[in-house]
Amino acid sequence: NVDDHASTSGQCYQQDKDRSWYLLRRSALELFMVDRSNFFFDFGRAEQILKRTQLMERWANWEISNFEYLMELNTLSGRSYNDITQYPVFPWIIADYQSKVLNLDDPSAFRDLSKPVGALNPER
Repeated sequence: NVDDHASTSGQCYQQDKDRSWYLLRRSALELFMVDRSNFFFDFGRAEQILKRTQLMERWANWEISNFEYLMELNTLSGRSYNDITQYPVFPWIIADYQSKVLNLDDPSAFRDLSKPVGALNPER
């Protein structure tokens, strides 16, 4: 029965999700299937995976895009679209929200990445 399977897989997912709350490990892989089910795998230490996959080297050599790099880092850290508290994170880099056309050659279009967001100006 499809409903029984959905109920059982939902319970298994909830149990796995509950376990992830207290483990909070920095390496994982989550697979999203066409039938909207998903599987979460924890592979151990992120440092070992980063070395094995040469993720940073591939990014530094322009073999993967910034988006791909950030998505892989989010996945390795155990972030998931299925949990709003562990949703993937992307840095806030744009400072110019007034212009109709964003000039990517203008350094003032980007925020100062040497400071945290809360220290960008006195109002924050």
